[in-house]
Amino acid sequence: MNAPPPLWRSILALIVAPAVPAALYAGWVWSGSPSQASYLSHFQLIASFGAYPAALLLGLPTLLLLRGEVTPTLRRIMMIGGIIASVPWLLLLPFGATPNADLGGYLVLAVLPAFLLGLLGGAVFYLVACMDPESLVRPFRRGC
Repeated sequence: MNAPPPLWRSILALIVAPAVPAALYAGWVWSGSPSQASYLSHFQLIASFGAYPAALLLGLPTLLLLRGEVTPTLRRIMMIGGIIASVPWLLLLPFGATPNADLGGYLVLAVLPAFLLGLLGGAVFYLVACMDPESLVRPFRRGC
């Protein structure tokens, strides 16, 4: 089994990884607005109420539980990121998240995008926490 990544890289990844999907989603929401301030307010809202609470409440315990127990691979971390991002939306179902809509529409319009953005967040987490910076440079060196 490989050694787990250094703790400082995991903490940095917990800070950076939720910001990338939040920025992408905020850009999609903002796309119809002409104001740059509107984008920043959307990003702040999505990050502070969507991405970071899930990362802290679900991602941090998952990191602490699996650290040293499971070999981190891109596929595993992306799946964990997707699950962590979609769990809050699934937890809203018993509280009437779909009062006038059907369950299938809610799953497609809320849970699936959250899962896909979570996959992206997991990939960013892997790049920050687990990827060896030397392996990114190695293919571009001559005579290796």
